[in-house]
Amino acid sequence: MALNAWLLGPARCLQGPEVLEAFSRKLAEAGVPVWRTTLHLPRLHPQSLGLSYIWSADSGCAETRDFAHQVRETDTYLQSPVAVVHETGECVRCRLVGPEADLSYPITRELAEAGATDYVLMPMMFGAQSRALLGMATRTSDGFTESQVALVQSVLPALSATVEILMSRQMTADLLTTYVGREASRRILDGQILLGKGMRLNAVILFCDMRDFSRHMETLPRPELGELMRDYFACVVESIEDTEGDILKFMGDGLLAIFPVGEGEEQELACVRALMAAQKIFARLDAMNAERREASRMTCEAGVALHVGEMFYGNIGARARLDFTVMGPSVNRASRIERLCRTLGERILTSADFAAVCPVKLVSAGRHALKGIEGEHEIFVPLLDIRAVGGDD
Repeated sequence: MALNAWLLGPARCLQGPEVLEAFSRKLAEAGVPVWRTTLHLPRLHPQSLGLSYIWSADSGCAETRDFAHQVRETDTYLQSPVAVVHETGECVRCRLVGPEADLSYPITRELAEAGATDYVLMPMMFGAQSRALLGMATRTSDGFTESQVALVQSVLPALSATVEILMSRQMTADLLTTYVGREASRRILDGQILLGKGMRLNAVILFCDMRDFSRHMETLPRPELGELMRDYFACVVESIEDTEGDILKFMGDGLLAIFPVGEGEEQELACVRALMAAQKIFARLDAMNAERREASRMTCEAGVALHVGEMFYGNIGARARLDFTVMGPSVNRASRIERLCRTLGERILTSADFAAVCPVKLVSAGRHALKGIEGEHEIFVPLLDIRAVGGDD
């Protein structure tokens, strides 16, 4: 069958919702009068349980919806045909008009109001498990014929094989991005996987470290410590992601992020984004601490250092266990500057190299020794709060 051949051939090169868009058009060409199709896929992601691609003939394209892990506990899921198919592994068919109309689900009522006459939701098998679902609705007066439904069911194994490849790609990208960051993930997937291979990178380095972590670790019960760390890192991570930074590594209570730079305005913009991220961190941290104090829970403080310089960005480790990260004197210097935050009573400190590039006004905090680095080094503090440049929270 031509549709099977397409699914097992050209369709395997498509990305994300493109598969559903092209498949829906192929169904229409094969005489299946689909008006709306949906593809429900599981996802291996810390914040997302699954994705749904939704295509309609009205727009001709598919939109993407993301579902949090908590969705399985909601009425939206529990009162849906999706829950039924997940539980039973059986197809759900609902006529939407006439004496046999089944409008017992919110989705079937919604589809009927939009003019649909028939709805089918089918499981797609991966191995011995039902892991994905295909839904389709039509507006034709008589709904789908049995032969049209049978045609779609006959190509489900080929569609499942193609979608499983799509899911594997998505899960690989999700896991890499979650654990090593966006830029490192992209480079790994592009094939930069050999030990010692990498590149020289010029970037702004942001190093953030929590205060008194050892004391918290010794005195707080583990559940409370975990909750504090979760809230703290949420403040830090969201602020860096808001300003297009790339988080490379969590180190206990510390975090290393970079803002790659180019020349001229690009370099200045990277410095502004990094400074804005640092200031957003403390705006969020202050709000978090206010809420925690009100609830009689432990609060925390942090320090942030900003530096700009060249570093090695690539694979280090052993043959069978690699880490894609940055290393070099610039990274070490950022870490040493952060240690001065407590000594100088400042939340944000920068190097002279950062101050020389950053277009935002910085003031000198004097010259100071940095542990393990020869000589004394001038350190700077920001004079202005520039969060409004990118929109405050």
